[in-house]
Amino acid sequence: MQLSTNFSRSSVCRARIDLGFLIDGSRQTGTSTFKRIIEYVKETVRRFDVQRSQTRIGLTLFASRQRLVFGFRRSHSRAQVYQELKRLRPQRGGRRRTAQALIYAKKYLFRGKPTCGRRRVLILVTTGVSRDNVVRPARILHAAGIEVYTVGVGRVSVKYLRKIATDRNNVFSVKVGKLLSIVRTLKDKMCYSPGKSLVKYFCNFSLLTSCQTFVYEFPLK
Repeated sequence: MQLSTNFSRSSVCRARIDLGFLIDGSRQTGTSTFKRIIEYVKETVRRFDVQRSQTRIGLTLFASRQRLVFGFRRSHSRAQVYQELKRLRPQRGGRRRTAQALIYAKKYLFRGKPTCGRRRVLILVTTGVSRDNVVRPARILHAAGIEVYTVGVGRVSVKYLRKIATDRNNVFSVKVGKLLSIVRTLKDKMCYSPGKSLVKYFCNFSLLTSCQTFVYEFPLK
């Protein structure tokens, strides 16, 4: 698949974001669809100014188990991200366990405290629903100030995707051949929208490295 080249340098997002991908690598996804998903990730990454001080990229692969492919500290350039993506293969065997993957992403991908002035965003890309309950893990992510977008590839229940996303407008459902068509829209939402995080961070500007966190009440049923 050829990546599109019809966008200018000015369309590159220069926001300070920790952008994490949670990719469905279960056997149900299939090799061909998995390759399309990786091309989608690559095209999305190309729309961001990837460097230590701007957008940092992280990626977790999941099926019945989870694997942190690379975290935010390792992806300081697009070239580094592309090299990691080239080596990715779907996981052998095992059904998808999305709830466990969400918990894993919170613990290992978005570990530690948030940085002042840096948004935390997670994009879940999946080809189906899982049997484990995704509601509670999703709410934990939301309450931690992580904006969650969901991309359903193929015939994935939109109702299911909405259970995971931070907002109903953060849900995308596309055919595998149309994955690249949502790249620009999703990039613009992440780059220019203020987000609807349930956690607000207030910086002490005399000490730029410190943050105070105010968490809205959010029942985790």
